[in-house]
Amino acid sequence: EPQRFDSVVVKRDPSLTSADLIRRHSDLVGTAIIDKLIEKFGKTASAIPYIETERPSGEKVLQMMKQLVNLFLVQGFAFDGSAAMATSSAGDASGAQVTITFNSPAILWSGQSLQAKKAKIVNDFALKASRALMRRVGYEVVGET
Repeated sequence: EPQRFDSVVVKRDPSLTSADLIRRHSDLVGTAIIDKLIEKFGKTASAIPYIETERPSGEKVLQMMKQLVNLFLVQGFAFDGSAAMATSSAGDASGAQVTITFNSPAILWSGQSLQAKKAKIVNDFALKASRALMRRVGYEVVGET
């Protein structure tokens, strides 16, 4: 049977300016990744640890990030990876720095290609997902390298 394609008109939210589009795209992609991981692994032993309170401790944030890295690895995103606390803080995780590292990620070539073209949008899926995860527990990622 031949494939059938339906035309769909997509209009952006008129309240978004052109300057907002890359940030909004990153937010939507990160949220979609986290939603899919929760849908797929949420009721299994591999689930990202559920945090019952907003603004969990740095230790709990690190547990979440380590499991996020594990789920990326299980899905074939990279050969190896890790998450580690670079700097911590007393009490909640405000001011903490978590380092996520992937070895031989699937996006290596395409990421380098986008960088060479000085593209404004990048395929940093782990960063997008980690930002979305942190928003869900009351934190905002304020810097990344």
